[in-house]
Amino acid sequence: MSSITHLFPRLLPLADSTTINDQAFKKIVKHSCNALLGLADNDTICSDESINVNGALLKSVFGGTVAMFSEFAKTNASETEIRSQLEDISLPSDRLTLLCQVMAAKKEEFRQKAIAVEFQLPKITNVKWRIDYCMKTNVLEKINSPMFLIEFETDANENISFWCTQPQLQDLINSMRDGVKEVDRVLSSR
Repeated sequence: MSSITHLFPRLLPLADSTTINDQAFKKIVKHSCNALLGLADNDTICSDESINVNGALLKSVFGGTVAMFSEFAKTNASETEIRSQLEDISLPSDRLTLLCQVMAAKKEEFRQKAIAVEFQLPKITNVKWRIDYCMKTNVLEKINSPMFLIEFETDANENISFWCTQPQLQDLINSMRDGVKEVDRVLSSR
């Protein structure tokens, strides 16, 4: 279960019915869901005249609410997990119940939206390389060192190519080995 404690300062005003009344609370939840699902612009909430809340506070609470829904959807949080985390900010039971109901109703939509916009780096599918021997340049009369052309082919049908010297190539290889070791360490600790 992922913690949303980093969002508490932004979510705390939701617990105070004098700062955010029940009608404004419901509108904030509705606008947050719509923003997360891409059904409305993020600025729509600021133009909603029925929400009588300071603009800076409203934006902060709105951002916190969107992030909270996103975090709960990402971790596939159960109602019990949601309740236990939101009780830490002393959210009134009627508001807590509403948030749990909305999350239960919209969780799959949130998760599908997150899958659709997920960012992934391209995967390297092949590596080609070539060694050239550099004799001289416009600046230096004599170099006599090898230069390597490395070309990564990716699953996105993009080729990434670059030139490097032997020490640079060795640094790249060592960095890749370190990365593999770190991934193996993380996977073995699960």
